[in-house]
Amino acid sequence: GRTDVNFFHVSVPDIEVFSDFPADKSYDEKGTTILDNRYIRFIFQSSPPETGTITLTWDPVDATDFENYVLYWGTASRHYPFNSNDNSEDIIENSTTSYTVTNLVKEQLYYFGVRALYRGGQFSDYSNEAAIPSIIFPGNNFHIDEGNQTAYTVSGTAAELAEVEIFAGNVSLGTTTASGADHGAVWSKHVDFTSSDRGTVVLTSRSTGAVSKEVMGTYSF
Repeated sequence: GRTDVNFFHVSVPDIEVFSDFPADKSYDEKGTTILDNRYIRFIFQSSPPETGTITLTWDPVDATDFENYVLYWGTASRHYPFNSNDNSEDIIENSTTSYTVTNLVKEQLYYFGVRALYRGGQFSDYSNEAAIPSIIFPGNNFHIDEGNQTAYTVSGTAAELAEVEIFAGNVSLGTTTASGADHGAVWSKHVDFTSSDRGTVVLTSRSTGAVSKEVMGTYSF
């Protein structure tokens, strides 16, 4: 983790110095300067990010002359700095069509693709990309009323060229396709809320077998 240092220097003695990490409305470090030591240094060690795992599955390759699958992943669409072959103990045999990725930073968007490695060292094309979709707009506490209920813009991210379906609760509000992989695959759609229930709205997007985090709002007028 990163070390953050606050270095204080005052010109008079007997000054109390306080420092806080994180900003939780109470100080974490306290010191008092004196004539012989007018410097106070506080050092904080940040906690490592929380991590999680995900298991991906895919349809088998319709061929017999390949050795194994390679799963790829990264934090940008179609840019994969990591793959399952990085660990020789994790070779995905040609009879296996799933793989569990560990140590993924929570709340970070990841993209995944898989290829078959044929005998002789040749690779197949990448599979369709997979990713857990997200909703960028609206944020929590959005409000739908009679002025915007038939054409409310919802947007987010998903895998490249993936079909995205938008839901208010269990009611489908329509589908769209993610595009623009060079800067992250994004999607946007004007949706009609008139078929959904009034009151609290739980907005989600679904794509490549995954569901986004919920966004909470209201629909009333």
